[in-house]
Amino acid sequence: MTAESFLGKASAWRLLAQKVDFAKQPVSAMIEIADRCNENCVHCYQVQGQKGEMSTEEIFGILEDLAEMGVLFLTISGGEPTLRHDFMEIVRKARDLQFAVKVYSNGLRVSDSMAAELGNLAVQEFQ
Repeated sequence: MTAESFLGKASAWRLLAQKVDFAKQPVSAMIEIADRCNENCVHCYQVQGQKGEMSTEEIFGILEDLAEMGVLFLTISGGEPTLRHDFMEIVRKARDLQFAVKVYSNGLRVSDSMAAELGNLAVQEFQ
């Protein structure tokens, strides 16, 4: 497939561009909800415990602001976001606000029940 034949196709990005004014509306955002991790990888940029963490209410306020701005895609990250006691509550709130949610995690704390709930919430990606 050449670049020309691809550019002529109706891609998801092209369809999105017809609905969104990229100059005026942010389409995606990333929020780091945890300042700690259950790993200590030498390649990681995370410096644990030095930034602090927002409260659930502060995160909800930010999510509501992002939704009001028209953000469509939300990435939730950390440190390790699943270490928060309110991790699933945050994901549920994000889905209630109709974000397409992606989670960056090492996955070590994901139980079968958490995986099932993430699936039921239609989380787009869990990396």
